[in-house]
Amino acid sequence: MPGLRVGPGAGRPAPVLLPKDAPFTGKGGNPLEKVESFLKTSCPRCGGEARRETDTMDTFVDSSWYYLRYLDPANESAPFDPAVIARWAPVTQYVGGIEHAILHLLYARFFARVMKDLGLVSFEEPFAALFNQGMITRMSPGGRIEKMSKSRGNAVSLDPLIAAKGADAVRAYVLFLGPPESDAEWTDEQIAGPERFLYRVVALVETYLRSHGTEPLVPRSPDSPAARKRHIAVRTLTHDFDAFSFHTAVAHLMEFSHHVAGLVGDAKADPGETRASVLALLALLHPIAPHLTEELHERMGETKSLLVSGWPAFDPALAVEESVTIALQVSGKLRGQVVLPRGATREEALAAAEGQEAVAKWLEGRERVKVVFVPDRLLNVVVK
Repeated sequence: MPGLRVGPGAGRPAPVLLPKDAPFTGKGGNPLEKVESFLKTSCPRCGGEARRETDTMDTFVDSSWYYLRYLDPANESAPFDPAVIARWAPVTQYVGGIEHAILHLLYARFFARVMKDLGLVSFEEPFAALFNQGMITRMSPGGRIEKMSKSRGNAVSLDPLIAAKGADAVRAYVLFLGPPESDAEWTDEQIAGPERFLYRVVALVETYLRSHGTEPLVPRSPDSPAARKRHIAVRTLTHDFDAFSFHTAVAHLMEFSHHVAGLVGDAKADPGETRASVLALLALLHPIAPHLTEELHERMGETKSLLVSGWPAFDPALAVEESVTIALQVSGKLRGQVVLPRGATREEALAAAEGQEAVAKWLEGRERVKVVFVPDRLLNVVVK
């Protein structure tokens, strides 16, 4: 306050203590506004009637360090035990909207530096990695696509939707909306796609159980085409999750589920590989539909929860297709393509190109200047 001496000395004002009887009810505004003995005071300069400020601390003060308090919430002698913080912090991954970039995130970094100087933490950066999510938009009553919010009247209450469709279906739909860093429009009707997908997974498992039961079968061959499909699926989903590409993860799971359903419905398929593929599908789907997959995993006869059994592993040598599609060009222009075994030689690719009428007609009667071959990708015959 102007005119007051706040440094050391006889004129320094006494600190204002907060009352201990403030009613913290969570309703009706600031609790300090209900304590008249605190609210009503006298001006330290003129002695007249005065009203104390009740907003004693901005919300950012709490949000700048409360992630640490959550790790040691019952501590009554200190904000937190530094030993507890050393085990869990700093935060590995922060996910939030771009609107938090200036206030919350900036102040949290300031607080982390102060707490390090005080010896409470060992780090200066509170969050090791940041991912800014996009906004969910929806049609407002005024007919405009706007950011979803109560104030705009276009918010969706998830409780009725979860009651009707299930938490896993809602979760799968939210992740399937699009790239998480981009804005996405919400429509109630589009949840039907992810919902049908989960129903197909249930039907797939029930069909398998009717034909094979819960016997712990083992694949006959570790490198069969079906085993390769499984390893490729694990590799693909691992990459999707690492890249926060959840919408493509759902799409890839849908694709893999079709393959697994084909194995389940094929009486000639290896029962061991079929079981391994069903279990892999459930494990890969678990982060997206945890409740459903946990139940189906147990029905398959597995006694160890998916929460603790770990993410499926893949063999890089098996997580590749046995065949590849090679683009065929003549003088730099695409004239066709051919499917060949992975690792096919230049001569094998050239012979395949010459055997295709759509390519051969551009080679006939022309001098070949050079042949450019990129293994497993491209063959370009330059002619004149």
